[in-house]
Amino acid sequence: PSTNSRNCNTMTIHLYGLLRLDDREVSSVNLSTRDFSEQVAVYARNATTLARSLKIHGIPFTLLTNRKDIVTAHVEAALPVEEIPFTTQVPHGTKFYSAHFKLDAFRYLATVSHEYVGLCDLDMICLRAIPSCLHTMIAAKMPLYYDISDQVIPAYGHEIIMNNLRSIHGFATEGRWYGGEFISGPPSFFEALTRTIEEIYPRYITNISSMHHVGDE
Repeated sequence: PSTNSRNCNTMTIHLYGLLRLDDREVSSVNLSTRDFSEQVAVYARNATTLARSLKIHGIPFTLLTNRKDIVTAHVEAALPVEEIPFTTQVPHGTKFYSAHFKLDAFRYLATVSHEYVGLCDLDMICLRAIPSCLHTMIAAKMPLYYDISDQVIPAYGHEIIMNNLRSIHGFATEGRWYGGEFISGPPSFFEALTRTIEEIYPRYITNISSMHHVGDE
């Protein structure tokens, strides 16, 4: 990194990943494995690779799970693994079943002592150091998330997306669609986000069968 990017501020981001296990739900859409054990091994290797790449650039990473006993058998001993409570109710058989428990991860991130945190998918790696623009966002405690509207709107239609969103939260919006790959902010952001999700989650479950797409988003 450049001198400017290193010195613009001392605050950094503490990243987290999620590996919520349920052997009754071998329902990964983007992964083909023979059984639950192999599925766990693949995600654990992904988490280890991600953690290694982040460590090179000085970014701490913690893996959140509901089964620390299983996960620690598959990851490096140096990788922090935290077992957290999971209370979100998800209908069995739902696509991207485990991704819905990101709500519990958000609830946990609202309680941590770090000044700025983020949740990212495990099938990612960090190739470069934190750029100065991200340092600036972190210093300002600005929430960040991955906007995939330019991909989704042409594929499904803007009106469909706006109607889907309206059926969940009850009011008209611009119709932006945000991906599940990365979201960050101060704990206070995740506290506010959790409150909002909890308010609309029952309507989401009621309308889930009519959604144009159910995924990590």
